[in-house]
Amino acid sequence: MYLKIREAIILFILSMSFVLAGIFLLKWKRFNKQEKVFGYFLLLNVLFETIAWVTADIIKIKNNLPGLHLYTLLEFLLIVKFTESNITKLKGLPSSVLMIAGSILIFLNTVFIQNIYTYNSISIAGVKIFTIVVSVIFFYKILSTKRYDILEIKPSVYFFTAIFLNASVSLIWYMYSNSIILLNKEMNIKLSLLKNSAGAVASIIIFIGIILAITRNTDKQKSLN
Repeated sequence: MYLKIREAIILFILSMSFVLAGIFLLKWKRFNKQEKVFGYFLLLNVLFETIAWVTADIIKIKNNLPGLHLYTLLEFLLIVKFTESNITKLKGLPSSVLMIAGSILIFLNTVFIQNIYTYNSISIAGVKIFTIVVSVIFFYKILSTKRYDILEIKPSVYFFTAIFLNASVSLIWYMYSNSIILLNKEMNIKLSLLKNSAGAVASIIIFIGIILAITRNTDKQKSLN
């Protein structure tokens, strides 16, 4: 039963990823610059999910983990850019330092600790922790400035909420993924079900944010400074 539920949730997440990316492409002009950066993040997900499916199910490559290593790096860079576009204090040098330092750490993990054919749980967990931290900073920013009720900011609030939720729930999974794989099958499925459920909820939250963005009055675009 748990296996069927997990498969249904995974199918929902994959379907939603294509729907969300498709809406961003079709309604691109309706989004402000902050939201467009997040749109690149959604497009990145679709691209690598497609690559993973093709390499695993069509080409039958036994180990496609090199793609995960590359995705982890690109995901980190886009999270930094999305955060930078929403929080002025991170623009310029702070953002560049974060991207360079984070990229170096991810690269070092791939070269010296978890090679390109190994599940890079350390790098992924690090990106999730970073996502949680910057999300909290963003929430503090909008609450302290009392700008959370501005329509142009609301989509980004939903986007940060989604990535915060997904990162928070999945963090434990990624930190101990190599150990979880060794657990009995039923326990493995239950834990992955929890992680995938968070991803499904995050997809719904992102969808709500997108709807808010494409239905608002574009004559009054504002940004969070």
